[in-house]
Amino acid sequence: MAGNMKFVVVFGGDVENGYGNRVQPFDSTRKYKEGGVIGEEKQKQGHTTLKKILGLYEVLNVNIWRASLAELLGTAIQVFALDAIVIYTIQAETKTPNLVMSTLVAIIVTILLLATFPISDGHISPIVTFSAVFTGLCSITRAAIYILAQCLGGILGALALEAVVNTFSLGGCTLTIVTAGPQG
Repeated sequence: MAGNMKFVVVFGGDVENGYGNRVQPFDSTRKYKEGGVIGEEKQKQGHTTLKKILGLYEVLNVNIWRASLAELLGTAIQVFALDAIVIYTIQAETKTPNLVMSTLVAIIVTILLLATFPISDGHISPIVTFSAVFTGLCSITRAAIYILAQCLGGILGALALEAVVNTFSLGGCTLTIVTAGPQG
């Protein structure tokens, strides 16, 4: 610790209150923010509680439900758009379908991330939400709500695609509209 210690000379400031020219210790390993040292709050609070880890207080938070709605809509649009892009590029028989698909996928994903990031951190995928839980960026309750919304969004996106596309077959995977026959 003593090897990392450096000193910084501060010039100017409020001399009347003792903040004039003086030498202040500067530790290169600590990060500073306005109002104190980052991580200082955790040392004062002690261990985190199970309630905080699970995030049970977030169930009643309106912003979580607003964010989950953004995840639902973002995932629905993503499933619909990406599947429609694949169907279009296969049916159009372009000479470079991979280039067209990758370009359009990059554009769609970028637009969706820009739209959902301010609201819900732009997960738009259960695996991203799952990994956010393990890295500590997201509570378990928030992740469960997001994953439920993302699964519902995926189903809604697939149903919207099914409503638009009558029949499409791609290597054994057929998308058809199922209707009731004479036997029910």
